[in-house]
Amino acid sequence: MKLFSIIFACMILFSGCDKKNDKSVVLASVNDKKLTEKELKSLFSEEEWKNKDNKEKKRLVNEWIDLTVLAVRADQTGLSDTDYLKTKLDYGNKRIKANALIAQKTEDMKVNENEIFDYYKLNKSKYKKEDIELKLQRIYVSDKNNLEVVKQAISEGITFKEAAKLYSEERAGASGGFIGWKSRKNFSSQNWEKLKSAKKLHYIVMNAKRGFYMTRWYDKRTVKTQAEFLDVKDEIKKVLISEKKAEVYNNILKDAKENSEIIIQI
Repeated sequence: MKLFSIIFACMILFSGCDKKNDKSVVLASVNDKKLTEKELKSLFSEEEWKNKDNKEKKRLVNEWIDLTVLAVRADQTGLSDTDYLKTKLDYGNKRIKANALIAQKTEDMKVNENEIFDYYKLNKSKYKKEDIELKLQRIYVSDKNNLEVVKQAISEGITFKEAAKLYSEERAGASGGFIGWKSRKNFSSQNWEKLKSAKKLHYIVMNAKRGFYMTRWYDKRTVKTQAEFLDVKDEIKKVLISEKKAEVYNNILKDAKENSEIIIQI
């Protein structure tokens, strides 16, 4: 909004546009000042303009009107003739021109997949994500009849630990079914979400290759793990484009300075 307002203000206060050759439709006018569709459209890319509906265009036109009548009033009060405002306008005009030059040189800037992946490999340690780990206890049974037996035993008051020792058909059962800390990579997405959503010490039943697991969590922690390439690809793309733009900016600035006579007296 601020940038847009500055641009509009400069449109009002500078006569850089060749309006005599502008045959575009006039969208609004204030006294002898006119806003054409061509002028308004020039403030946006083709894609941005296409995405603006009539309601948004009317809002922009109304903003132009508001700025124009206020600028006219500034002229009438003599404010536009003060050194303060002349300096501010000159500085703003230079900033807009500089931004337009950089935007022109960088608008089609792209990075390819190899550049993104190479950056990821070199900077892997920077890309971490927070995840949940659960400390689990489980009972394995090989058929549905045994599953119902264990369920019944637990419902009658036997502890999960004792049930694991009595009924579990895997080695971990001998020590109470404790299998340590586990994360999403140890489960299918569906089973992990079910397990994570379950209440503490409440078991869920999951299908095993041959049978069933009765699994519950009794402790939880948040850990930082390595983010996968696809998770951070878009973020890295933005970083690389930003770095390329900075490089272009520095090169343009260096070249412009080398070809200018600069005197500093401060």
